[in-house]
Amino acid sequence: MEASYDALRKTQLQERKNPALAALDADFYAKYHAFTAQLQEKFQKGGLDEGKELANTESVLRDVLEAREQKILMKALRDVRAGVVKADGLAAEEKQLYLSLVEIINGFESRAANHSKALKEIADEEKPATTKTKFLKDLPALAWRDGSTQGPFKNGEIIDLSREFAEFLRGKQVVEFV
Repeated sequence: MEASYDALRKTQLQERKNPALAALDADFYAKYHAFTAQLQEKFQKGGLDEGKELANTESVLRDVLEAREQKILMKALRDVRAGVVKADGLAAEEKQLYLSLVEIINGFESRAANHSKALKEIADEEKPATTKTKFLKDLPALAWRDGSTQGPFKNGEIIDLSREFAEFLRGKQVVEFV
C-alpha cells in the first residue's frame, strides 16, 4: 500500500471501528516515516498546505500507534493464555513489541507461579502437624495458648489435633494417639 494521508486515515478508522488489529504491511512505519519526512521537506521549502498535512499526518499516525499499542498488549495477553503466539499482520516494529510482551508475560507468569508454589510450601510447613487422637473421657471446651477454643470433646471421639495440643492432653492422660 502506498503511503498517503488518505490511506492513513482509512487505517485510523479501521482501528477505531474494529476491536481486532487491522493487518498492516511489515514496512508500514518505515513508509510513513519516509512520507512524513517528504512532507517535512516540502513544508520547509515554504509549502503551507504541506505543513497542515504534516501536522494532520503526525496526529493520525500517533492515534493509530496508540490504538495499536493497546490492542497489541491485549493480543499478547490473550495469546499467552491461549498458548498461541501469532504475529501475523503486524508491522516489523509491532512484531518486536508483541514478541517482547509475550516473553515478558510468560516470564512473569512463570515467576508468579513459582512464587505461589513457594508460598504454598511455606504455608504448608507453617501448618502445625496434626495427630489422630482418641479421647478417653468427656472434656469441656478449653482455651488454648494460641487463643483458640478447642472442644468440647466426647469420650471415644477420634479427631486430628495439633501435635502440640495432643501432646498436652496426652500428658494429662485424657487422650491416646491412634
